[in-house]
Amino acid sequence: MTIAAPPKAWAHLRFFDRDWPKVEAALAAETRPILPPAPQIFAALDACPPERVRVLVLGQDPYPTPGHAHGLAFSVAPDVTPLPRSLKNIFAEMSDDLGACPVNGDLRAWADQGVLLLNIALTVPAGLAWRTFETGLGRADPRHPCRTGSKTTCAVALGQTGAKAGHRYDPPRPPAD
Repeated sequence: MTIAAPPKAWAHLRFFDRDWPKVEAALAAETRPILPPAPQIFAALDACPPERVRVLVLGQDPYPTPGHAHGLAFSVAPDVTPLPRSLKNIFAEMSDDLGACPVNGDLRAWADQGVLLLNIALTVPAGLAWRTFETGLGRADPRHPCRTGSKTTCAVALGQTGAKAGHRYDPPRPPAD
């Protein structure tokens, strides 16, 4: 599997210096299909550069069903039906709270508005949810992608694993007066 280089806007993160070479080697040696497809592994970071991040939504790992994961946490291609359970739950809460939700599971428009939809695990073997932590295939440290400068950034950690990782979130601090 050939993986594209991390997006330049995010390349300064310690994860890419410290951890990415090992992850990239593990992915290259992996014989099982990996999701999302290689060109989409950094889709969330490509879609939302650090200076545009206003909200961070942390998910667990990519959807393990081929055709579902496309690099943004909780998001699926517009033609995916039925929606994955986690996304159905999010949409149900939105409908209850706001009276509306998106018409399909494609959340790329959220990224265009500054919502970084980042999974703690960047990849997963097809069909094997949450195996990334066992294999070392693409764990990201949520502390670092959150450092977006002096802007106010809101972090939303969904699910049990996201909530655990959210405790490590280190938001930017405004300059002292």
